[in-house]
Amino acid sequence: MPELTMADLVGFVRCTFLAHQPSVHARMTDPGYAAKYYRVPTPIDDADLYAHLAGEITLASQLANDGLAWAAACDIDRGGLPVLRAVMQAAEARNCHAYGFALTSDTHDGGHVWLVFDQPHPSRDLHVLMRDILNAAGVVGAEVYPNAADLRLPFGVHRRCGRRGDLLLSSRADPMPIDPDPMAVLAHFAEHLQRTGSAPVAQARSMQDERQRQLDVQIAEARAAQPRLSIGGQPTGMEIIQAFNASTDLVRLLEQYGGTVAYRYAERKVLMHCAATQDHHNGDKHPSLIVQPGTGRQAGKLICGCYSPNCRLHNSPGQIKDPFEVYCIMEGIDHREGVKRLSRTYTPTPTRGYRSSGGAASGRRSFSAPPANQTPAPQRQASRAPAQSTALTANPGAPWRTAAQSRLEELRRLPAARPMDKQLFGYLIERCMTQPVSVHGVGQNGRRSANLTG
Repeated sequence: MPELTMADLVGFVRCTFLAHQPSVHARMTDPGYAAKYYRVPTPIDDADLYAHLAGEITLASQLANDGLAWAAACDIDRGGLPVLRAVMQAAEARNCHAYGFALTSDTHDGGHVWLVFDQPHPSRDLHVLMRDILNAAGVVGAEVYPNAADLRLPFGVHRRCGRRGDLLLSSRADPMPIDPDPMAVLAHFAEHLQRTGSAPVAQARSMQDERQRQLDVQIAEARAAQPRLSIGGQPTGMEIIQAFNASTDLVRLLEQYGGTVAYRYAERKVLMHCAATQDHHNGDKHPSLIVQPGTGRQAGKLICGCYSPNCRLHNSPGQIKDPFEVYCIMEGIDHREGVKRLSRTYTPTPTRGYRSSGGAASGRRSFSAPPANQTPAPQRQASRAPAQSTALTANPGAPWRTAAQSRLEELRRLPAARPMDKQLFGYLIERCMTQPVSVHGVGQNGRRSANLTG
């Protein structure tokens, strides 16, 4: 292969790492600046690339343009060469050609792994592929590209470390120091570069679609297994909350409030851009919200939590965010108002072969949830109940009442109990379980129609 000129190397870097032709870019700052990068509202020209390769400036760019990308990458901050090799090996197992740029110093112990493709692909598919590779390698906490952030281009000087790092041509290759002769290493990289085909991308897309299908099936099964009413068709506050949690898809509820799915793991775990974007100084351009199945007392439903401590959806130790909690937080209401609003949209669905303790036909609970940030429809009449069930206090010794009172007493004795749990059970006992049902009249068949007044 003939010796490459500087112009050839600049053209190679452009067609390899900038094939998507970004309209803006960023530059890395020297030590002492608070911000690591600053944005430049112009495309990268050849003079910029010359200066980048010469070590005069350090360029960074987004990897996608108009939803398409020619490359995917990940940024690993800890673990050094062993972690980079593990990620590259996982990529090679998927028939991807992976290249590592390791950088180890007093302040940095990681690097970047790049995949370069032979044609553009939707950036979402490449993001999924790289996330699957990291998951297979057992690496957590790495940042995945393409996304909305800028990534430092290879062969440039890391301004905070003062080094370019080492090149890995495969997971088993020896590190090749770049700093002694950057142009010679770049020419060697250009000679050995192999671009990845479309098969791994199609496989990642298929696996993502299958995870989505399985999640939809699990959601449908959860809705079909909604708990049943226990008192003459009239729901208590706790039953309303349980029914809402059972019938609500937490991911779609968060999407309704502006969240977007970034990645779907196995075991129903989902990574999202947070719905409360105004609580994030960067609009949560790096996804920080995790939705996953609950464990212990929360088993059987999805819960979520945001990594950002300043976000309203952040979980403090011992806290959980189930669909009802998310609904109240995003609507800016307390639990009492949440129960009141949801009671207006309650719809009992008859269930064959089941009767409540009062002898009335009961049913499964379902909801027509009010749209986000909109006032729910006016309160409607609930299903008819026998005359002896016109008040929820008709049977003060019922098991549900005794259980609620016992739970409230238990919470009051526990120093670590959450205040909102005490308030919720106190509200249910004081209002939902003790306030009579207002009777509006008697129908032609002799049964009374009623509304919850709580």
